[in-house]
Amino acid sequence: MTTTLNQTGRPPKTERPSIYTTKIYKLMQDNLPLAFISDDGRVNTLLLAEAMPNKRMTIYRWFGGGNMSVKAVSRLAEISASAKCERKGRITVEKLLPFCGL
Repeated sequence: MTTTLNQTGRPPKTERPSIYTTKIYKLMQDNLPLAFISDDGRVNTLLLAEAMPNKRMTIYRWFGGGNMSVKAVSRLAEISASAKCERKGRITVEKLLPFCGL
């Protein structure tokens, strides 16, 4: 027997935007090396978190509008520069600076 949990609290007045439509997500989806893109076209946050030394939740925070650290920006640029695919070098520090909060 399955039960459905009742939602508690008030529903939000405005619907939260999807993380899959944010600018940083689109930038990563279109420019990350193909090793970090899943078969369905989404950013593979598990592989990205392993390559970054960041937690997966931190990456989701970036997609939700949180600022990236300078270290994360430089690490993403390094990952992009060392890629062995046609997307090599597409992510640069200059492209990521608007998401850094500086």
